[in-house]
Amino acid sequence: MATVKKATKTQAATNGKARIKNVDVKAVDRLAKNRITIPSLRNALYECVVVGTTPLITHALGPKAKKALLASMGPKNTASKVRDPKDPASEYFDAMYILNNEFDHETGEWSNPHMEDQPYTGNIEVDYETILKPILFEDCSAMHGVACAGIRAGLVRAAKSLGAVMTDTRCNIRVESPYGNYLPITFETLVSGEDPVKVGNNKTDLRYRPYYRGWSLEVAITHSSDIIGIEELTQLLRQAGKFVGLGEWRNETDGQYGAYDVDLKTIRYEYLKDN
Repeated sequence: MATVKKATKTQAATNGKARIKNVDVKAVDRLAKNRITIPSLRNALYECVVVGTTPLITHALGPKAKKALLASMGPKNTASKVRDPKDPASEYFDAMYILNNEFDHETGEWSNPHMEDQPYTGNIEVDYETILKPILFEDCSAMHGVACAGIRAGLVRAAKSLGAVMTDTRCNIRVESPYGNYLPITFETLVSGEDPVKVGNNKTDLRYRPYYRGWSLEVAITHSSDIIGIEELTQLLRQAGKFVGLGEWRNETDGQYGAYDVDLKTIRYEYLKDN
């Protein structure tokens, strides 16, 4: 009787014409050439105080300005061409960024705490005299501020003038504030400016805006520490303060206002852990 031998696994594989080879994982990774490598987050928090070297002018789009803008978007008719008497005080208050200004849903109006210090009576002549008298910071109950976007835009524009790509700078810095999009400021005095401007067909109009003298603010910037370091960020902030500026009629817009510098003694720097 013939003896039948069972084929081994190697023989069975050979008989099945299968060939097992050592597989090179890198060789079969077809996505290796296009794979994106993302490094871990390396962020830092930069804090300092910037000090104004020229007066700061703000021009917020306040509630009354928004109503006027909305009215101008309606149908054109004879009534829409009738202009109300110019109210300098209303225009002046409307141009402020007031951080502790609360909206009353029952009355549909804002509390306007700054009017406690420079009372608004609605009498154009009386209020006009009031806003042209400087008020001290310590006598002001309102918390005045500026938009974070103004600081950030200045950094981006300054980086552009130094050869950096604006989009890259914009994507690697963030101005932080507990008040959302606004930063509180301190100042020595506040008063209304009365500035003639050209409008339309060589017509002259007067603009009333808040002028802050002796102003300063604390800035906190989160940024990618791999892209920009502490020394570079300091110099970029100083460049923005001197040659771009903040607010209305700054250097960037052919004005001389809103210039600032960094108080180097106040710089604080902290590397943030990646959670």
